[in-house]
Amino acid sequence: ELVASTSTACVLTGITVDEAAVVVIWEVDIAVGAASSEVVIATFADMTHSNVGADNTIYCAIPIDAIPTSSRVAARIRKTGTSTATWGLGALLVPKPL
Repeated sequence: ELVASTSTACVLTGITVDEAAVVVIWEVDIAVGAASSEVVIATFADMTHSNVGADNTIYCAIPIDAIPTSSRVAARIRKTGTSTATWGLGALLVPKPL
């Protein structure tokens, strides 16, 4: 869970990822909705290199206008490898109106 309840409608402009493993391919889903019934609004994919612990910011080419007021925003990560290290994730949200 990234945001328990948005105070206003928002636009997703990107994510930040604090990578916790070397040379893995990863994918992050950003979803909106109640726990266990989230709807994915965006998927980001990349590959870490040798910068473990470095923040990686990925911006949306077109901001995603799919987060209403009072929405829960969550993230899910899929990755290669067996590392159980903790990854940091953040959503770049811009309140509406723009």
